[in-house]
Amino acid sequence: MTSRAFIQDGPRPANSYAGDWLLKTYLARKLGPDLLNAIEPELFELGELAAGRLFELQRADRLNEPVLTQWDAWGKRVDHVEHTPLWREAERLAVRYGLTAIPYERNEGAWSRTRQFALLYLFHPVTDVYSCPLAMTDGAARALLDAKNTRLIEQSPRRAIGHGQRA
Repeated sequence: MTSRAFIQDGPRPANSYAGDWLLKTYLARKLGPDLLNAIEPELFELGELAAGRLFELQRADRLNEPVLTQWDAWGKRVDHVEHTPLWREAERLAVRYGLTAIPYERNEGAWSRTRQFALLYLFHPVTDVYSCPLAMTDGAARALLDAKNTRLIEQSPRRAIGHGQRA
């Protein structure tokens, strides 16, 4: 008698925006149809990336960790961090979508943070907590702006304080 093992494929996530009725309902109620229609294409796009390329990168990268090299072979302090492929892609996408810049550019007025949070909600689960440095950058930007420290603001990378470079 031969036995056949039951083997099935693992779950395949679908577009994480399109399939999230709670997020879609909340945004429709809060933003209204005009603003939602304006930002929904990027939500669908990021939802597709989250369920597709980012999900696959995260699966392939799940055992990798960033590597800190503090010293070179001759004893010189270098403090170099080699990021994982997923983190390098997350960085590129964070700049592309302006994930830190959105609330400072204020294109959606009072709803700019809501747009930022909706995008981060889709981005965070498949980028191995890349939202942590984004949150730290956002907090530093807010502190600099609230302190009105123009000298430090002018020294800051412009993309971090509200001048996102969108690809």
